[in-house]
Amino acid sequence: MTLAHERLRPRRKIAGMSAVLLPFSATGDIDWAGFEAHVARTAESGLVPAVNMDTGYVHSLDAATRVKILDATQACVDDFVAGAFVADKPGDSLDEPAYHRAVDEIASRGGTPVLFPSHGLNALGGSDWVGAQARMAADWDSYLGFELGPM
Repeated sequence: MTLAHERLRPRRKIAGMSAVLLPFSATGDIDWAGFEAHVARTAESGLVPAVNMDTGYVHSLDAATRVKILDATQACVDDFVAGAFVADKPGDSLDEPAYHRAVDEIASRGGTPVLFPSHGLNALGGSDWVGAQARMAADWDSYLGFELGPM
């Protein structure tokens, strides 16, 4: 058994990340200036901005808006992560091509994708889930996993 103090790695660099809220104006439009300022403040504080996450209502945004958020983020900072979201429904099978499209949108802008669990991915068990991750990851430089409840 490994004791907690034996797992410590002194002087390792810790990467902190913070989800960036997508603000809206009083008229219901996205407040782009507010969003860009929030991304910049997050990076200036030493945290990596995380966009198109659940706090940014990624599941409620259309594809064009998700891409516009990526473009706005890329214009503000060099280092960011973004949610790779696949809109599916309970009972759907895993849509690997949709994950690839989502990851490519992020990676092509210099961001690190954060794979949101889809219904199809979460329906897989044990070794099938691991196999799906391995197949998809074979084409990507890097990505992060994300655990999210079924809501």
